[in-house]
Amino acid sequence: MPLEPLPLDANGLYILLENIGYENSFHWGFYLATSSSDGYIIHMTYNEATTAWIFEEKLTSDVGNSPSLLVAVKIAVVEQTLQHHLVSRLRSANRHLPALTCRTWLMNALKELDDEGYISLIKSARFIEGECIQAAATNYRSRARLQTASSQFKTFVN
Repeated sequence: MPLEPLPLDANGLYILLENIGYENSFHWGFYLATSSSDGYIIHMTYNEATTAWIFEEKLTSDVGNSPSLLVAVKIAVVEQTLQHHLVSRLRSANRHLPALTCRTWLMNALKELDDEGYISLIKSARFIEGECIQAAATNYRSRARLQTASSQFKTFVN
């Protein structure tokens, strides 16, 4: 039976974890939804030919329909006027980490975004990492998918 598409909110910044065939190992990336169906996937991918991690940013449609997507954890709402700046900032996030992977790059970039005020986390990036891993592992075992907001996602009320 096909999975239902994950609904993703326009202007939401998500952490995506994708199935790579192992229960506790995932591909990590950011997704910035520019509308309910379109947005930017921003992540590091491993190039086996060059044995290097490569930054990739691509506009995509219907990421919520991806069969490999296990979880989308909403971590922020980004106003349209700031989306270009956030994507630009992620382009320059540190890629020279001692043990670079898609996860270590994303976690480092998440800390940088919080430190610089692009997003506002209630607790640590490490806590959000644990939430993401737990949700993805559960979904992997149950063959389900989930869109959720991190418990550390700070909502602002005017």
